[in-house]
Amino acid sequence: MIISPDEMNDSLGTVIVAPLTSTVRRLPFYLPVKYNDHEGAIACDQIKTIDKRRVGEEFVVLTKKDAKALSSILVNMFQANV
Repeated sequence: MIISPDEMNDSLGTVIVAPLTSTVRRLPFYLPVKYNDHEGAIACDQIKTIDKRRVGEEFVVLTKKDAKALSSILVNMFQANV
């Protein structure tokens, strides 16, 4: 799942991603989502930056509700130690 903003993705040769997993853990940094008729989660604890050439053809687009929830999780993760 690409989580970096489009403005960043358009300017750089890299994207920030968080993997989709079929293991749904009830943890504050996992966002349960449904994708391609499967239940899963976005694992925000495994964020990494990768070269755009490694991005596959298959994309999952989040609903606005899930996008807001993901944003909230990321903000909470990075504000925890401020």
